[in-house]
Amino acid sequence: MPAKKARGATTTATPVTHPSQIPPSIHSASDHEDDQNDRKEPDDPLVAECDVYITPRLAGTQTYVLKFSNSNQQDTYNRENGTAPQSMRIKPKNNYLEMEVPVNTSAYFNKTRSLKWGRALVNSNEEGPNPFGIASGFFPNRGSMRRLTTSAPDQGGAGTTTEQSVEDLVENFEEEAKHGKALTKRTLGGQILPRAHSNLTYALGSFRGSQLHFTTVDGTVPMLPQYYHVDALALSDRIEVGRGREAAEPSRREPRAVQMSYKSTEQDGHGISITDRQLNAIQEEVWSNLNHHDESSGESWNLFDKGFHVEDVTKAQLLASAKTKEQYLDAMNSVQQL
Repeated sequence: MPAKKARGATTTATPVTHPSQIPPSIHSASDHEDDQNDRKEPDDPLVAECDVYITPRLAGTQTYVLKFSNSNQQDTYNRENGTAPQSMRIKPKNNYLEMEVPVNTSAYFNKTRSLKWGRALVNSNEEGPNPFGIASGFFPNRGSMRRLTTSAPDQGGAGTTTEQSVEDLVENFEEEAKHGKALTKRTLGGQILPRAHSNLTYALGSFRGSQLHFTTVDGTVPMLPQYYHVDALALSDRIEVGRGREAAEPSRREPRAVQMSYKSTEQDGHGISITDRQLNAIQEEVWSNLNHHDESSGESWNLFDKGFHVEDVTKAQLLASAKTKEQYLDAMNSVQQL
């Protein structure tokens, strides 16, 4: 795809003689009216021009804008702030993206809760990262469920952590965190909204001298906190309650009345509800790991130069509008009337 160039429009500012410098003999009523209009609507002339270029897509690349609505602009996740992402992953078929960023454990940090949540996640994450939430079909995979059911504290696994054992582990918090048994990171993620499914088209602009280079965005992602650790702890507690009931009550089988009910759901041709089919597809897709390069790294700067700028602007073709001025005005007018 060749690079394209848009024609820039320019109006050059010129000195205007103030009315007080004009001899009174050549003043007129029209001059006075023009002066009044100038005071109501001061001139705002264009004083510069720039050539606009549409950058071609690099082969095998996708450009996404990650929206961190719960973070301040100063809280950038980078190496300088000590919050560079530890891992990133994507489900390209079902359009989900997640990243994990470290948490400062030296101030305002609850180590007791960190150990509880971390050890609960150990039981559910061994077969894959974060088997909870919509990105995993709203339910842990069977392997994690089976492990949680059969695991016990005295079998070498994380098992159930009592209040007393957690307090004892706080003294060795650094060692527990080193082995991944304490929650010392945040998970942020969301569903990718592709450009094809949106009424808006985003573009990233970058200036190079008097040139403005636009790169089309393939999609946007709302990066919201994911509370998988809360789900893991709740599931672990429910399983422990079930274990206690099984131990307290002898196993016995008694006839029990069963009431059949029928619930109408939208189904596909195979008798499976559309929602269940979509959730199954999300759960079955395996996460693909991504490499993260810090914004100050050489790899990031090289990609920025190659992917967000037209290398040879002399070969750029002049853009031609697909609409006439009248068609454009009609289209804008119809949008305003909606």
